[in-house]
Amino acid sequence: MIFDKRKQIAQKAVNRIEKCKYPATDLRHQYTRFLIFYSDSNSDMLITLIGWAGALGLLAAYFLSLAKKMPNDSYVYLIINGVCSVFLILNAAHIEAYPFVLINTLWALTSIYHVVIKVSGRNVN
Repeated sequence: MIFDKRKQIAQKAVNRIEKCKYPATDLRHQYTRFLIFYSDSNSDMLITLIGWAGALGLLAAYFLSLAKKMPNDSYVYLIINGVCSVFLILNAAHIEAYPFVLINTLWALTSIYHVVIKVSGRNVN
């Protein structure tokens, strides 16, 4: 289904290029847009950017934790993990990548669980 959507988007881009005044410039623009966002609509672009923000946020938190700059049991780390996982859930659901929806849902629920435990003052162990 996603492949069909990309094929339709590519066809729309080709149709626009055939109608334009400056084909070389517009071709490069449309091809770049297709490769990066797989879409020509603003909502698809927004969801793609949200997905990238989620991925980069998770990676940043992970590397900061590895570098001992952010403890992995801190509120900041847990909240970044929860929020970025939700961003990735939105992106994965939009492109119908359901295994990633599942893993990121579990990741977000784990982060939320640990924030609740930490706020309540109970020990996780």
